[in-house]
Amino acid sequence: MKRILMLPLIFLALTLAACSNPVEQMQEAVSQEISEAIVEQATGAENVEFDAEDGEISFSVEGEDGAQVDVSVEENSDIEAITGMGFTIPLPDGLVNGAVQRIDNDGEEMMVNATFEAPELTTAELYQALHEALTSQGFTYFDPTNSGKTQPDAGQIQMIVAYQHPDGYQFTIMGDNTGILLGLVRQESGAALEAADNGATAPDIPTVLDGSMTLDKSSYQAGEAIVVTLEINTPLADNAWVGVIPADTPHGLEVDGDNTYISYDWLYNLADGRITLTAPNEPGSYTVRLYNTDDQGVEVATEDFTVTE
Repeated sequence: MKRILMLPLIFLALTLAACSNPVEQMQEAVSQEISEAIVEQATGAENVEFDAEDGEISFSVEGEDGAQVDVSVEENSDIEAITGMGFTIPLPDGLVNGAVQRIDNDGEEMMVNATFEAPELTTAELYQALHEALTSQGFTYFDPTNSGKTQPDAGQIQMIVAYQHPDGYQFTIMGDNTGILLGLVRQESGAALEAADNGATAPDIPTVLDGSMTLDKSSYQAGEAIVVTLEINTPLADNAWVGVIPADTPHGLEVDGDNTYISYDWLYNLADGRITLTAPNEPGSYTVRLYNTDDQGVEVATEDFTVTE
């Protein structure tokens, strides 16, 4: 599976290097025989078959384990939304020269990529419109600087902008209004990936705490030890964690806590049912929150406290 899932990157390198009519560019630049040889060599797959027609290219790959990946690229100048995997993410007006790539793994849709130009929009307008569309679908911005930002800075556009969904999906944005690549992918990682490689079913991670969490006090001095007592009856993931989070951080998604935490510890460091954290240096309102996993997890417990001068 790991080899076959390399196909999106390989195929993007062949077909989506530019946004202006990428289907026609691939047909002109890469012959069927060369494309098949490149994919087979890079993935170790066999029976790679391309089918190229006007405005559309498709191929399928059968791996050594019998799994089949189907890939299609279709030119479409009037794409109103990115659809797939249960999502309909609306796109702003003004996108032109569009092409959509879909990747299925044994009949299960794994990735949707799309390329466009947006000459009538500024880059800031484009990113703002996409931010609003994604957050309306439950995605949250991933801040690589860990500064607490909830959306990208339009004045300092990143090379890759990522949004994550708690159900295990990621949406990425690359480029600007002269050429932009959008990608929606079903993520497989952690316990899910290990289970898939072993042919097993991934264990369910509880989303509600079966037990309790308490603090030894409700108010602390700056830098004082915070003793967190946990009773956990149904085990959480190995990478579950407890952290000191500012009170104004949105509740619910682990990614928000991951972007704003002040101190934390892993649940596997629990000793005699206790974990010790450190109170912030700045006075104010804070929370201690328990997240069920560090991999697109959710908050399962919270306790409020204050730091006094």
